[in-house]
Amino acid sequence: MGTSRFRKGDQLPGRSGKALCQARSRERFSGCFLQVFTDDAVIFAPGPQSGKKYWEKETEVPFLIWRPIFASIARTADLGLYDRSVGIQKSRDDAKPQAFGDFITIWKRQADGLWRVVLDVGITTIRNQKNQRAR
Repeated sequence: MGTSRFRKGDQLPGRSGKALCQARSRERFSGCFLQVFTDDAVIFAPGPQSGKKYWEKETEVPFLIWRPIFASIARTADLGLYDRSVGIQKSRDDAKPQAFGDFITIWKRQADGLWRVVLDVGITTIRNQKNQRAR
């Protein structure tokens, strides 16, 4: 992987999604995911399923604190990988996350130049009093 075909001003994976999510910040959390997933995107929750169908049914509205770990782009500049850690809170006002997760997302550049998610997979760990992960 590398960045040999990127030009100044190119959108990177994740930035396209962030922009779309910010534009939809007043709507349901799942609305953001519906915008950044391709129609055939796959998630694991816990087994493989349609990302869009999953988020269409999701009713909980978590607040996520994302921390990027690693990102890379294919030399062809059409696929990207984004690895991140996530703190999951029930609301923005919660003092500490109730759970943590580590996720890898595969993004594909679309004909319009925007990046969309084709695969999102990760694990979630529930926080408890005995095992508080430092983030």
